[in-house]
Amino acid sequence: METAMKHATDKITILVVDDQEDFRDFLVTYLEGEGFHVLQAEDGEDALTLINNQKPHLVLLDVMMPDKNGYDVCRDIKSSTATADIPIIFVTAKTGLSDKLAGYISGGQRYLCKPFELSELDECVRAVLRQQNLKHNQLNHNFGPSQDSPDMD
Repeated sequence: METAMKHATDKITILVVDDQEDFRDFLVTYLEGEGFHVLQAEDGEDALTLINNQKPHLVLLDVMMPDKNGYDVCRDIKSSTATADIPIIFVTAKTGLSDKLAGYISGGQRYLCKPFELSELDECVRAVLRQQNLKHNQLNHNFGPSQDSPDMD
C-alpha cells in the first residue's frame, strides 16, 4: 500500500528503544507487519549510535532503561542539529502527570502509556508521521526554490 508519506520502494524507518526484549520484539513484529522498516536498540547508548548512523524517521522510546533513561536520550537527540528533527514517541509504563510532562519537556512529540491498544499505537505513529511530513512539505514550500527560478541542471 502506497501512502502520501512514502513511495512504494521507500520504507519509513522506525527505531524501537526498550530494554525489555519481549516487548521490543512485539513492537518490531507489529510495525514490520504494517510495512515499516524497524531498527531496535536495548538501551540509550545503542539508540544514539543507531540514530547517528541511520537517522530513522521516528523513534519509539522507553523511559526506564539502564544507564541512560529515555528523557536523557531524547534530550541528546534534540540537542544535535543532525537529529533534532526526528520525532520521538515515548512508550512507557510511567503514567504520572510529572512523567508525561518530563517527556514533553525533554522534546517528545507524544507519550503513550503501557499497556495500550495496537490501534492507539498505530494512530499515534501515523499522526506523528503525518505531522512530520506536513512540516517538511511546509518547509520545502516556504524555503525551497521558487516556481519561477531557473533550473540548476
